[in-house]
Amino acid sequence: MTESKNVFNDPQVTPIAEAIFRGDIAQIQQLASEKILQQRGDQSITLLQWAILNQRPESLAALLELHADPFQPGLQGNSALHTAASVKDAHYLQILLDGRLKPNVRNSITSATPLAAAVMAGREVQVMMLLAAGADPNLPDRLGDTPLHLAGKINAPELALRLLQAGANAELRNKQGANFQQYFAMTPLKLQTNEMQRKYQELNEWLRANKQAELYLKQS
Repeated sequence: MTESKNVFNDPQVTPIAEAIFRGDIAQIQQLASEKILQQRGDQSITLLQWAILNQRPESLAALLELHADPFQPGLQGNSALHTAASVKDAHYLQILLDGRLKPNVRNSITSATPLAAAVMAGREVQVMMLLAAGADPNLPDRLGDTPLHLAGKINAPELALRLLQAGANAELRNKQGANFQQYFAMTPLKLQTNEMQRKYQELNEWLRANKQAELYLKQS
């Protein structure tokens, strides 16, 4: 990340942003106030997102203990939960979920949930964590896409299976009138790798066992 002062140029906020960047917990505690913790920087980044993107789990935990708002919209309308759901290291999401947060906060622009963000980023561990924490797999974004639709769009049958096992509704349609299977079916099975074909087979077996339409009825 760029220097703190370039992202948080308010002189009242720059010091705590620098403390977050360094992982200086004592300084964070000294500088924090209700007003300061609500401030956002360049591109609306929140202090919690700043901690996550700078890989400072200790700073993230300290900010949460000081009651920084994990639901505050920031970068691209995402909350800290969305950001933590998207990054590679699942530890940041675990820190947030340890506070027993309700994980269904919506993106302020797209209405997507953290679960949708995890699916789009292909983060299977975070998907499982959010589902275990009570994330609703059927909440759509403003285009009507549920996390299941998104799993189809990124060609991730293993994520679709996780979602279905957690109660995702396979019959839901987005604003284009499409269900999730239609996105998976856009790529012929014969063009998939052996590993991907195995994942499709597992998904089809689940759909068949639960009396729902399979993705591929034959090798097309």
